[in-house]
Amino acid sequence: MTEINIGKDTFRLRLNTRSSIQLEKALGYNPLNMLIDAADNKMPKKMDVITMLHAMLQAYHHGYTLDKTMDLFDLYIDDGHNMFEIIPTFVEVLTDAGYIPKDAEGKNEGTNAKN
Repeated sequence: MTEINIGKDTFRLRLNTRSSIQLEKALGYNPLNMLIDAADNKMPKKMDVITMLHAMLQAYHHGYTLDKTMDLFDLYIDDGHNMFEIIPTFVEVLTDAGYIPKDAEGKNEGTNAKN
């Protein structure tokens, strides 16, 4: 589980198998592709970022609809952040979900993992 502070609230993010599969279906591709593109300084689609955040909220914040997630992301931006700044949080969640291998110390090795 990964935490992110947005506004005055802390949100717990997690992807289990069910939400991972739903995320892949919603995006139409493996979420690692977004991280690889971001590492190449390619701007992700905002809707893809929202979709990923929405999927990550579902384990602990079931009431978050896609519309509420958009409002939450607006608050994140209002806090002075941008779309690239949320990518390290996504990396952590995807590592915890088994998309990215962990090294011996439990830290992620980056996005060069094979699926």
